[in-house]
Amino acid sequence: VYVVQEGKNFDEVYDTITVIGQATGGMEEADALVSEMEVQVEEIKEQASAVKEPKKVFIEVSGDPEIYTAGSGTFMDHMLEIINAENVAKDLEGWVSMDPEAIVEANPDVILTTYGYYVPEAVDQVLARPGFESVAAVKEKAVVDVNSDLVNSSGPRLTEGLLEMAEAVYPEVFSE
Repeated sequence: VYVVQEGKNFDEVYDTITVIGQATGGMEEADALVSEMEVQVEEIKEQASAVKEPKKVFIEVSGDPEIYTAGSGTFMDHMLEIINAENVAKDLEGWVSMDPEAIVEANPDVILTTYGYYVPEAVDQVLARPGFESVAAVKEKAVVDVNSDLVNSSGPRLTEGLLEMAEAVYPEVFSE
């Protein structure tokens, strides 16, 4: 029995994939997967380096009545760093509840939700949230739901989530 610890950054995910490859006799496949992921992350990082003014982003992992977000030390915070964006909750540590007034004060340029698969109107709820009409992301309708399976699970599809996040925050840079 091997217990897999959740990675907090890409290096830890690569290490986990390698260990699983060793444990299962699939080192060749594990090495190939890690190499492919490393290339994808570097390509996204290189594209993000074109961003001259990083956007402020709020990641909403659960909505009203108690809004939770990803602070520092989380994988999502690490992903924002890679795409050259600023996490408005970076001063908070881990998965934390954030006061709506603090979100309004932070005035994010983009709000990402990760719960649209079980709350179908997640984006509309954020856009209609009382008190948020002055938030730049709401004014510009820059509220996007990203696939939680791709950004929450620290596994092989994480690079897909990173790209989805990059496209949501910087559509002008990552549009294909």
